[in-house]
Amino acid sequence: MKKEIKHILFLFGIVLFVNPIFAQNHAIDSIKQVLNTGKEDTNEVNTLNKLSSQLWQVNKYDTSLIYANKAVEYAEKLNYKKGLAEALSNIADIYREQGNNLKSLDYSFKSLAINQEINNKKDIAQDYKAMGLCYMEQGDYSKGVGYFFKSLAIDQEIGNKDGVGSNLCNIGNIYLDQGNYPEALEYFSKSMAIEQEIGNQQGIAINLSNIGDVNFREGKYSEVLKYDFKSLEIEEKIGNKYGVAHSLSNIGGFYFSEADYSNALEYNFKALALYKEIQHQQDIAPILLSIGDIYTYQKNLKKAATYYDSALLISMNNGYKETIRDIYDRIAKLDGTKGNYKAELEDYKKFVLYSDSLVNEDNTKKALLAAMTYEFAQKQMAGKAEQDKKDALAKQESKRQKVIRDSFMGGFILMLALAFFIYLGYRQKQKANVTITHQKELVEKQKEEVERQKNIIEHHKELVEEKNKDITDSINYARRIQRALLKEEKHVSKHLPEHFILFKPKDIVSGDFYWAVEKEEYFYFAAADCTGHGVPGGFMSMLGLAFLNEITKGAAILTPAEILDELRNKILTEFKHKEGEDQSKDGMDISLMRMNLKTSEIQWSGANNPLYVIDGVMKETPADKQPIGYFPLMKPFTNHFVKTEKGSVLYLFSDGYADQFGGPKGKKFKQSQFKELLLSIHKKGMNEQKDILDKALKDWMGKLEQVDDILVIGIRV
Repeated sequence: MKKEIKHILFLFGIVLFVNPIFAQNHAIDSIKQVLNTGKEDTNEVNTLNKLSSQLWQVNKYDTSLIYANKAVEYAEKLNYKKGLAEALSNIADIYREQGNNLKSLDYSFKSLAINQEINNKKDIAQDYKAMGLCYMEQGDYSKGVGYFFKSLAIDQEIGNKDGVGSNLCNIGNIYLDQGNYPEALEYFSKSMAIEQEIGNQQGIAINLSNIGDVNFREGKYSEVLKYDFKSLEIEEKIGNKYGVAHSLSNIGGFYFSEADYSNALEYNFKALALYKEIQHQQDIAPILLSIGDIYTYQKNLKKAATYYDSALLISMNNGYKETIRDIYDRIAKLDGTKGNYKAELEDYKKFVLYSDSLVNEDNTKKALLAAMTYEFAQKQMAGKAEQDKKDALAKQESKRQKVIRDSFMGGFILMLALAFFIYLGYRQKQKANVTITHQKELVEKQKEEVERQKNIIEHHKELVEEKNKDITDSINYARRIQRALLKEEKHVSKHLPEHFILFKPKDIVSGDFYWAVEKEEYFYFAAADCTGHGVPGGFMSMLGLAFLNEITKGAAILTPAEILDELRNKILTEFKHKEGEDQSKDGMDISLMRMNLKTSEIQWSGANNPLYVIDGVMKETPADKQPIGYFPLMKPFTNHFVKTEKGSVLYLFSDGYADQFGGPKGKKFKQSQFKELLLSIHKKGMNEQKDILDKALKDWMGKLEQVDDILVIGIRV
């Protein structure tokens, strides 16, 4: 457990070669001003390269890649090799930061070939270092340390102390990950001395953190916090928010390992806030997972599940397969603790699926890396081939004589070995006759034990099946109650214009619901999305329906905004939270309209979910960015008067349709694609629109599971 918690220090140490990421926005703006000349000369290439380098260091990878590719284009036109190599190196850095080591290595090889051609030693050392980082992240430590030593030798030769310090640190990280702590400490100490000499505060902070990690792994716990807090102090002083967040995470991890859960939560939440501020998605999901682990150890399973779910959502959206695998492992154990054995089995299957996927992916990457390295090595050795051929001919005669001698000696030794093994075989046969009876007895005992275990498993299986039946029956009963509360589509209103309701719950009960009520000449219609889905979402939806009916049963004719304000008050009153509890999880998003059946005047208000109106063009009425529930900056909901024409179509919906994963790349459908689909079908009949939306969703999902409840309502004025 301790190794898992502190392992992230390894990842942090490898970025020593990157300049501290602070005060860079001003630098980026300054560089952009230089690009206004529009000239395709070497100065333009150098400026593009500087801008690309600044941008990827603040996680703006897409924009950085655009400038780097533009630099490649200009440099190739000008035959400016130094600028071309630098641009290729920037592209390699971008792909490595994004976790694509294969592409990164490919561009580093291209950059290296050019730098070797023009004998640019400083950048040759940088390319070797970049290759070493790729191999180290891939787990090929032998190649990684080899390239770091190549880079170190060149930096020492040309007196580049900054490069020397970072290479020593990277070599220390490889020894650390291999468990060679004395060597790791030696190289971190050497790196620290260099960084102190040149005054590189970022490098000093990273080495302090790494030395703390060595002490942790060696069990010298009294020293760990001393180094971590020193590192934190420096990172705060130089304003490196990522470094501050990482140090806070390390300190939180140490307290967790010491079972000091209060301090562990405090420092992890501080780190989480900073990672969110700088939008560093790669670290948000792991730290949410760590917080979930802390709550698990505190036996607070509800909060643990909440943070595991948040970590899973971010990981799914960004494709972090390793984190997804770890989360399913935790969730499976959590379900087992709760006695939910069916869910435990399903989560464990997903854990195994992602584990196998990562193994296969890792093997493929290693094979491609090996092939790429081989190809580059072949190119480098092409010039030496002729000389090697001459050397081979000179040695051929000597080898032939050696083969004859070795063959004779080998044959003689083989004969002796054969005689020895024949003798051993004879002795083993004698011993086998003595032990065979004993082995038969052991086999019989093993058979009896297997039969006993089989009976135990069958008994447990019957108990689990009985418990699952009870749970399923209860959920089905809740479904019948919910269906009874929801009006059938054909009974929504006899006065309502042509409309459709596409309602597709994810589970037996739904967290989405629709609500309609007719009062005098007014008709109210709502589409709501409660927190969660399944049983928790279903209970919240039934509560929402009951509250809406209660609010509108009085004599007053309320506006949609007034109804939402009152609905929020009832939710907040119903869910009174104790101090320190998460209040943001109980509530709903909703889109609520009121239509005057005589004049067709429409008023509308929304919590997070907008309203789409199409009368030839798409018009979006924005919702208030706050839920029906607790929110730090709560304000009255806005009441909108919606302009429509005869034939206009209004759409109310939850976020389930747009958030569904599918398509050839397994990505979200997204709101933009949802809008395009509605715009393309709005002139068709409402029943036909419903069928098209249903079919488009099924085609998009393919074999993937539905991830959320889905609700879309269309009304033609």
